[in-house]
Amino acid sequence: SAEGWTVEETARRLSLISSESISPSRYGNWEQQIRIPKLEQYFELAALFKKSPAYLAGFTDDDGTAPETAMYCVPKPSAIPTEAGVLDVGDDALAFRLTFLEALDLERDKLLPFAATDDSMRPLIHEGDRVLIDRKSTNAEAKDDVFALLIKGRIWLRWIRQDLEGGFTIQAEDRDGYPDQHVTAEKLATLQILGRVKKISHIR
Repeated sequence: SAEGWTVEETARRLSLISSESISPSRYGNWEQQIRIPKLEQYFELAALFKKSPAYLAGFTDDDGTAPETAMYCVPKPSAIPTEAGVLDVGDDALAFRLTFLEALDLERDKLLPFAATDDSMRPLIHEGDRVLIDRKSTNAEAKDDVFALLIKGRIWLRWIRQDLEGGFTIQAEDRDGYPDQHVTAEKLATLQILGRVKKISHIR
């Protein structure tokens, strides 16, 4: 591979993020164009190689490293493994200058852009607003903040706040339409927290 990995190492790394185990011979067949990956595996390959699925599938010659894009990052959608299979999550509507990401201590390959799917967090976040999720910041016990959680195949944007008893409250802004959820620290540890909401781009 371009990273210098052997076929065996690439297959091993891919299996860690894939919805199924990928053998070296199977991956080798893809490299030699004897066979082609399934659609969802292009997203897994894209996450592994940090390229766009369209580039890996041969639909574009732009691999994102052209000189005019060298100073910017367009966070790519992520293929997130779930119990029901791989969930393609994200939105590539916004680009960010690399110096801006550095100032916020954000890593370009640890970002998840997402368009809010409901008004549960209104007025803070409206349906359709773009949020930038920091995938490396998943410790909700460290600070009360707005996080993205994967619940039954859907992304919830919610406050996670610690209470006086040591438990946590998962809370929407619209508390009438979306009641508070109270969980223990043990239960919180079992939830799939995708990351902390770092930036909100409001659509007017």
